[in-house]
Amino acid sequence: MASRPYRKGVGSSRRVKLTETFLRNIPTPEPSVKRLYLDTERRGFALSVTRGAKSYIVIRRVPGHKQVRFKFGTVGEMPVAEARRKAEGILARMAVGENPVAERRAARAEERREKVRGITLRAAAALALGTLKAKGRSPRTLEAFGRPLEMYLADWMDRPLAEITRADVRRRHQHLASEIARGKYLGTGARAKGRRRGPESGRASANALFRTFRSIYNRALREHPELPSNPCVNVDWFSVKSQRAAIPMTALADWYARAMKIENPVRRDYLLFVLFSGLRRESAATMRWTDVDWENRALRVPRPKGGEERAFVLPLSDFLVEILQRRRAEHSKVCGENKKMLPWVWPAESASGHIAEPREDALGTGIHDLRRTFITAATHWLKLPTYDVKLLVNHALPREDVTAGYVSPSVEQLRAPMQAVTDKLRTLCLGEPKDTRKVLPMHGR
Repeated sequence: MASRPYRKGVGSSRRVKLTETFLRNIPTPEPSVKRLYLDTERRGFALSVTRGAKSYIVIRRVPGHKQVRFKFGTVGEMPVAEARRKAEGILARMAVGENPVAERRAARAEERREKVRGITLRAAAALALGTLKAKGRSPRTLEAFGRPLEMYLADWMDRPLAEITRADVRRRHQHLASEIARGKYLGTGARAKGRRRGPESGRASANALFRTFRSIYNRALREHPELPSNPCVNVDWFSVKSQRAAIPMTALADWYARAMKIENPVRRDYLLFVLFSGLRRESAATMRWTDVDWENRALRVPRPKGGEERAFVLPLSDFLVEILQRRRAEHSKVCGENKKMLPWVWPAESASGHIAEPREDALGTGIHDLRRTFITAATHWLKLPTYDVKLLVNHALPREDVTAGYVSPSVEQLRAPMQAVTDKLRTLCLGEPKDTRKVLPMHGR
């Protein structure tokens, strides 16, 4: 049967009798062109043809809706006679108000909801942890990653991410800061002693926790785009005043005098060592005697931030040598019968056998403030070359700086800037002229 001409008002559609022969002989349209063939045997049944597909559709106005077009199959899935019978059933349901397009959307939405119900915070955190491992993050970073979640969001860990709403994260963020300020998570052990809490306490921790949550959620979204958008867009982040500060130059003598009054010689020398070496808290606390190179007056820094790829050897100045010699001479007496303490430079009666949570609140400074003081002395007071300072404190060199890729000084080349920092700090602490002292030989083995 010859096809009828285009109908007025239908655009590129044509009325034809849809048969297997017609389907086989339909010309392929140009790219981005769509043809619509309306069946003359069953009103509302049609074939949509594009460059890449031939689809069976039904077209009908549903009561309460505008005209609805619904695709229910493709040529090749079923013969045209079967498609026409199926179209009759769909059109009959549409006549009484059923909207197959809306029903399909609802069904797909339910499938997505069912799929994301199994994506819990715990599962998402494991996915994010895998990403950190792939990026080569340090063991310390990997160990610490999940601790805040388990401490502050234990009741959320097995909750589906899709059920954590924007209102949930906003309220929890605010509530967590208040709980920390009240001291809820301080505990009763030694780590809680001497810790002060004020109205603003907990804000930085709450911010940090939900930034971690945000990154975990974003990682889960990459794997499961069917998840809702990240609810952390609704967090009202606290404005936190930084408490980071180096010891002022004029206050170093007073700090040193108070530090020398600490009764525990191990803790006293540990604080002095951090100030004069610029080491991070954990790297200093986990020093073993096997890390000390007595012959070359150097230290292989343990547990560097950034992992073993950032491992480095630190030259030891004369004052650092003095401290280590003193600790070595007194080591057996300090450890006594406790063999667990023997390997460590800074032994302590702790589960690990070494200083675990060094705190001296009476000095008015945190451990990391001592590292900041070292860096300040090197950069602002002495104005040492930037690359020398970065290498001494194990800061990553800028990737975008081509020159940084060629910087590879030896330990001996860094010894002079290290000694210069020691001289400056000792002068400020003790008032000693820096040219009156000599580098001591290391006899500590």
